[in-house]
Amino acid sequence: MFGSKRSQLFRIRNLDGQRYRRELAEWLYQGLSLLDERCRRLLLALYFDAEQPSYAQIADHLKIPIGSVGPTRARCLEQMRQSLHTAESPVSVHRLHPLL
Repeated sequence: MFGSKRSQLFRIRNLDGQRYRRELAEWLYQGLSLLDERCRRLLLALYFDAEQPSYAQIADHLKIPIGSVGPTRARCLEQMRQSLHTAESPVSVHRLHPLL
């Protein structure tokens, strides 16, 4: 009996976690869609590329100076943060990422 309640509680928590992750993914997609192409491509390369490219690889791929990757990233994250602050969101901006 205890095992079944524990199992049920785990499933409920897991569903809540899945729902949270799904809403978070939708919110991130919304935030990315509000950015210009340059910012969107940069953030996707930095945070969502499975190969985790270096700044040098990203700079080469996007044809931008390597020294501008970090500052551009900061501006793009700020732009996304501002956009998401005005949009209804299922999660707190600060829970999403400390930079946002």
